[in-house]
Amino acid sequence: MVSFLLGLCIFYADDIDSKSIKNILENADSFEFYSLEPLKKNEEGDKLHGWFVLGKVKIKCEEQKQIIESLYKSIADSNGVGARCFAPRHGIRAKKGEETVDLLVCFECYKVLIIKGDKRGQETLTASAQKVFDKILEKHNITLAKQPKK
Repeated sequence: MVSFLLGLCIFYADDIDSKSIKNILENADSFEFYSLEPLKKNEEGDKLHGWFVLGKVKIKCEEQKQIIESLYKSIADSNGVGARCFAPRHGIRAKKGEETVDLLVCFECYKVLIIKGDKRGQETLTASAQKVFDKILEKHNITLAKQPKK
């Protein structure tokens, strides 16, 4: 279990309690990290909220901390502007007791969708965390989705 508090991030998710989200992420009993392929949404296979899963890995203490710190910094550094698209290539599922929070992260459009039960919220972020996210997935031999052409 990882317990830390980074004061940079406050989730402004519409109807989700940000303290609850942070508590679950930072003190999760189980923390899964996903590589998602947005272009295969209609294919059969493992999915996270409808998005095709290329691979996933259970994350432990230090890597969990790296993921969360980089996510918080990306959110804190955002200017609040995101694109209209949503093609997440990264996902997080954190569980603490009976509570679960899922995050779908799209660095292409600078948005993260936060899902807790039947409640949803959205944040904007910068792409700064993508290098950390990709490095951890690659370390665990998880395939990454192809990046969009710029």
